[in-house]
Amino acid sequence: MVHRPTRSAGLFLLVQIPIIGGMGYGLSHIEISPQMLLGLIFIAVVWFGLLAVYVLITAVDRVVEHLDTISKQINMTPQEKGAEP
Repeated sequence: MVHRPTRSAGLFLLVQIPIIGGMGYGLSHIEISPQMLLGLIFIAVVWFGLLAVYVLITAVDRVVEHLDTISKQINMTPQEKGAEP
């Protein structure tokens, strides 16, 4: 398995806060119809759902990598452990 750089879910979520805040500030200066408000609520729910899925996938990926590393270390013989730097 090729080791790839770990994505930072916390940083990704931190970037979403100013985006969502900026959209809220921008929308507070225009008149919104009830249909548009329902559409925005739907989009927000879908967006947060996608963020939650992203965080869960990243967490599961990290757990699988850690379990793979642990299982490789458990199955090593004493000679292999001494040969590793």
